[in-house]
Amino acid sequence: MKQSPISKEMQSHELIDYWSKELPEKVYLYYEDEAISFKTLNQRVNSAAWHFQSLGIQKGDRVGIFMVNSPDFLYAWFGLNKIGAVMVPVNTGFLQNETKFILNDAGCRGIICDEKFLENVVMPSVRQSPSVEWVAVREGSAINKVLSFKDFIAHNTSVETVHWPNEDLAAILYTSGTTGKPKGVMCPFRYYSTIGHTSASYLNLTPDDRLLTILPLFHMNAQTTSAMGSLFFGASLIMLTGFNPATFWQLINRYKATIFNYLGLMFPFLEMMPVTPEEQNNPVRFVAGAQADPKKIPEYEKRWGLSIIELYGMTEVGGTCNPLDAKKIGSCGIPLPGHELQIIGDKGQALPPGEIGQIIVRGPSMTLGYWNNPEETAKIYRNGWVHTGDVGYLDSEGYLFFVGRTKDIIRRSGENIAAVEVENAVMEHPKIAEAAAVPVPDPIRDEEVKIYVVLKPGETPETVSPQEIVDWCAQRMAKFKIPRYIEYISSLPKTTTFKVKKIILINEKPDLTVGAWDRFAGKT
Repeated sequence: MKQSPISKEMQSHELIDYWSKELPEKVYLYYEDEAISFKTLNQRVNSAAWHFQSLGIQKGDRVGIFMVNSPDFLYAWFGLNKIGAVMVPVNTGFLQNETKFILNDAGCRGIICDEKFLENVVMPSVRQSPSVEWVAVREGSAINKVLSFKDFIAHNTSVETVHWPNEDLAAILYTSGTTGKPKGVMCPFRYYSTIGHTSASYLNLTPDDRLLTILPLFHMNAQTTSAMGSLFFGASLIMLTGFNPATFWQLINRYKATIFNYLGLMFPFLEMMPVTPEEQNNPVRFVAGAQADPKKIPEYEKRWGLSIIELYGMTEVGGTCNPLDAKKIGSCGIPLPGHELQIIGDKGQALPPGEIGQIIVRGPSMTLGYWNNPEETAKIYRNGWVHTGDVGYLDSEGYLFFVGRTKDIIRRSGENIAAVEVENAVMEHPKIAEAAAVPVPDPIRDEEVKIYVVLKPGETPETVSPQEIVDWCAQRMAKFKIPRYIEYISSLPKTTTFKVKKIILINEKPDLTVGAWDRFAGKT
């Protein structure tokens, strides 16, 4: 692996300060029609940091960020970390209840958002969040007492660059929990430095590289491997606000991207597109990500003239990556430097190569547990290891092969959905007695959400239609969590302790879409 020209423990604001002196005019960020140099990035981060201080934000204070991908997201994040404050990004698909929970759980003192989220989500959430003292909006707002983030980055001032203790909190990243409430993963500065430096080294980044991401900045992938990874080697970051397969290769060529991070669901969409000159002449060397269909990888690599590097990780801890010169198709690779990975059985015993069990990981990217949640922390962080709840096996050379998940989580289009959260929302309906959410395999989105519904006595599918259930859910949860498939059932199979036996529902028939109403088709 390539050695970094700077310390692998450097933090975001230190890296920005370094490159603003070494390569001041070099473009760090390409975003739409903007090309933002390291010098400009440093000025705006310093300005944001100073403005946060003027609002009374101090080391350890939490501030929410509710924005789609934009330069302002980076200015806010890096500005907060420069003064030792804590970023709390919110999934932009979240609605009022989810956002309110995060603001209150984290005790955020302020929140910065896009204008389109202000009136219907952010302001109603803030009114029920006593800790929030101010709201700022990127574009400016006519609402009284709402600040403009433009003012945050307009100052010509600087803030001292400090190396904060590596174990100090840099961010709280909320991820779906099996209890139905999001869990705030406490990410120290060490977490960002470790994953950023390691991923950049694995990918052999240089200042000549341009790393493109379509993934949202409220998730760890874009934060650690894209933003931090590019900072470690002075590479450029290309940030898109979403994925459109019809224009993807045009944008790759427009920005001259040499690397991009992916989710496996991107490839089937790109495969369906007609071959274009932009696709055939793309400048990409290789791509890194997860969940690509291993049977299709050779075909994808040949069509697009690039190498696909599979990896494994989760918000709580970094995991594995395939070496560029020794990858195995179908594998997630080997543990990151300084990390250990084991496969364990039901009694916690280490399993030999080839045997399937739970994946546990430890190493310098390990996070500090869950904010305000010692019970969940004790379940997952045990004996110095993160117990992932994922299932896999190691081959004789230590390469990880991912098999599945043990937690009651549905993975749709790269988002983790707690089944219990969907169930609770559905069961709030006054005419529904019980509900059980299960995953349905999907070739495009990995998994779709199916809900089994038990109606209260006297109710029928005519009095509680599937569309009514969908509309009910749409008012209570993010769009990506809304069930696609709905099936009515007279009763749910249960254990002697009255827990739903979902394995029976899942194995009831080969195709779980049969007999279910499909939200996309609008029929059974």
